[in-house]
Parts: sequence; structure tokens; C-alpha cells
Amino acid sequence: MKNCNASVNGPAAAAILGSGLGCMALGLITTSAESIPALKNALTFSVPVGALSGQTTAAVIIWLLGWAVLHSKWKHTQTDLGKVFAAALALVLLGTLGTLPPVWEIFH
Repeated sequence: MKNCNASVNGPAAAAILGSGLGCMALGLITTSAESIPALKNALTFSVPVGALSGQTTAAVIIWLLGWAVLHSKWKHTQTDLGKVFAAALALVLLGTLGTLPPVWEIFH
């Protein structure tokens, strides 16, 4: 019996790219919160934790939404995992840069 879904990798690609989107979101939100005091205050969901509580919550929501949307679009497709991985890696690297204090200081 032939497995009809043997060549479908869209769900895996959605998970990979969704994680890149979440990382990029964390970098953008962190840099924005450090540059905009009102946003930093708005993202303080827990006073002992500070704005990081809202930054990570927002990034997780964006990650889940991105993953869900991509999964629904790609669940029956074969994707180029090389391109998806490269895009996710670029997003992770840019997101990581956005969490570094020297980057925040550029925007002050």
C-alpha cells in the first residue's frame, strides 16, 4: 500500500519558519520596547519580571499564529526545505541581534 503523504513536508517547513518568525518578533519587540518607554510600560505584565514578560508573551503569540497560518497553507504541499531553513536561520539571527543591548542603543 502506497503512503500518499510520504513526500509532504509542508507541516515541518511551517514549524521551522514559524520558529524563525517568533525569534524575529522577539528581537523586534525587545528593541522597540527598549526604544519606546510607553511600549516598555505596556509590555510589563508582571512587575518583578518587567517588560520581558510582555515581550516573550507577544513573541510566543506571533510564533503560534505564524506556525498556524503556514501550517494551514502548507499542510498538503512539498516545500523547498533548504530555502525555508535559510529564511528561518536569517530570521533567528536578526531576532537575536534585536535582543542585544548594543543594538537597542542605536535606536535611543
